[in-house]
Amino acid sequence: MKLASSSALLTTLKRLLPILSLLLLALPLAAAQGDAEDPVVLRMGTTTMTLSELDLRFEVALRSVALNQGLEITDELRLQLLNFRPQFLEQRVSEVVLLGEAERRGLAPSEESIDTILDNIRSNLLEGQTFEELLAETGFGNEAFLRLMVTEAETIDLLMTSMRDEMIVSDDQLTIAYQLNKDRFSVAEQVCARHILIDTEADAQAVLTDLADGADFAQLAAERSTGPSGPNGGDLGCFTRGRMVAPFEEASFGAALGQPTDTIETQFGFHVILVYDRQEASFTPREQVAGQLEQGIREERLNEIIAILTRIAGVQTFPEVLVVEQVPGEEGSE
Repeated sequence: MKLASSSALLTTLKRLLPILSLLLLALPLAAAQGDAEDPVVLRMGTTTMTLSELDLRFEVALRSVALNQGLEITDELRLQLLNFRPQFLEQRVSEVVLLGEAERRGLAPSEESIDTILDNIRSNLLEGQTFEELLAETGFGNEAFLRLMVTEAETIDLLMTSMRDEMIVSDDQLTIAYQLNKDRFSVAEQVCARHILIDTEADAQAVLTDLADGADFAQLAAERSTGPSGPNGGDLGCFTRGRMVAPFEEASFGAALGQPTDTIETQFGFHVILVYDRQEASFTPREQVAGQLEQGIREERLNEIIAILTRIAGVQTFPEVLVVEQVPGEEGSE
């Protein structure tokens, strides 16, 4: 099966993957009653969704995953991914609730914005590929189905943006969040150094003599160092602990700023090191991470709001009906 597709649709699919099941209530499900052959897996009020309806939408998700990962869809892969249907169902519950909240707030994307997204997909088809072929390969089947999914995705984006914009984060809250998460903003000690690598200790001692007589370290490195950094004046840039071999690291972090070290032997030869800058371990100032902190606070609040909306919506799920057949060759099952 051909999985290649346009970059525009791939981008769209990546955005849609978290909300593929928004279609669960968007299609005419109210009449679905469920039976022994096609049991109900979700109920919200008078609206139900059956297993076959879930599987129809899960197939789109499966193909999206395969397209994103460049995988060939096989029976074995399909059976393996079916194990994720319970999580797929549970995640969709909160998204269905968000659709209802967006409707309550009167939030909906314009038809023009949806047209633009679909036109972008059409304009980025592979050479010789038709839009209909693309829809078939990705599991949408027809344009109406794709349009519905894009509309739902844009609706959720509008709602999320609206809810985030309503949140007010105070300076005190940022300070508390910074203190609680300060370890995340630690900056390790580092030194910035040049070195001259010499094959023999005698030649390394000669380098030290020349430096004591006033020779320029970078010039000597360019002339005598056998290391790859020699042409660059022996400059290794800045590094933290754990980046260099042990003797070199110990000498570098113990060196006086601006003073060449004694010769240091490693498996590469003999080194003379000059530390030209040092940065002690510290923490990134709160002001520099305020935006990150604020985003984290908003996302935490958003998750709390979604959890509350989901609880009061009264959605029922029946994951016990999502029985997965054994993957061929898999051992250990009864």
